[in-house]
Amino acid sequence: MKRIHNPLSLEVAQNLTGHLQLLQTLAGRDGYRFWVGGLLPPAKLAGLAQKFAERYPILAGNNRRAYDTKNGRASVRFLAFPDGDMVAWWLVSTEGKGGLADSTSIDFKSARDATRTDSHITCGDYVLVHATKLSPRVVKGKKIVKNVSTWTWKMKPEVYNGACALIEQFAKNLEYGDEGDEETGRRAYGLRHYLALQRRRPLAAGVRNQVIELHRHADSVWGNVRKQWIGRHTELAKKYGKSAGALRPLNQVIHNHLPLMVRIKVYGDAPRTIGDLLATAPVAPAAVPAKVGPGLAA
Repeated sequence: MKRIHNPLSLEVAQNLTGHLQLLQTLAGRDGYRFWVGGLLPPAKLAGLAQKFAERYPILAGNNRRAYDTKNGRASVRFLAFPDGDMVAWWLVSTEGKGGLADSTSIDFKSARDATRTDSHITCGDYVLVHATKLSPRVVKGKKIVKNVSTWTWKMKPEVYNGACALIEQFAKNLEYGDEGDEETGRRAYGLRHYLALQRRRPLAAGVRNQVIELHRHADSVWGNVRKQWIGRHTELAKKYGKSAGALRPLNQVIHNHLPLMVRIKVYGDAPRTIGDLLATAPVAPAAVPAKVGPGLAA
């Protein structure tokens, strides 16, 4: 990152997946644990960015950040990302003099520590947590699975619980639905469409596991009403036989429709900036196909 002179020149991630990965790297690997953030209308973002540029070294390049860290000063970053008609923003800081963890900082009392349970970094539907995951490894020629501590994104509890409730409502209303097909114009609706949308979320390890659990929940609640649905759709039952009213098998979902997240390029070949974001607001995140719930698109 080169030194810049205008906060509107700060780069914006090309899509939500890249933005989530950036926040995860900053908080987890690079020590930007302390943060403040929120939502505001695009028209107010320039003023906020300028205010923070006057308070903190958010325009510093990598060499300046390294020098400051070596001398006990904090490194501070300002990030922004579109959220519907609003803009989400984060100011993140490492420990050190002049940062958010410095008791003399003007924003010290508002700052939160991302490692604390009640102060995790959030982004739209998602919350960044410190969790354990199973990691396969080969030790002395033997394959073992170990619990590894890591940072990952998960759906916020209210988002996950809301998804469970919607799945139950689809089942109650016998809305088996359809995943849709753009080529044939087949309409997407109902339970199958909703599950397909969940699979299109940014599949960080924590989110991926939750999506799997949502499919398990759907298998359970839909299994209780499937015979009732078949009784109302006898012609479809004759046409499709044993597969009538069936959801995708969970094993198929896991292996074919939930790829493990890989590291992607955060900013793209022609990076957007905060200035670009404001010039085109309201703007939808690039490379993001659909809304999947409250907050940011997936």
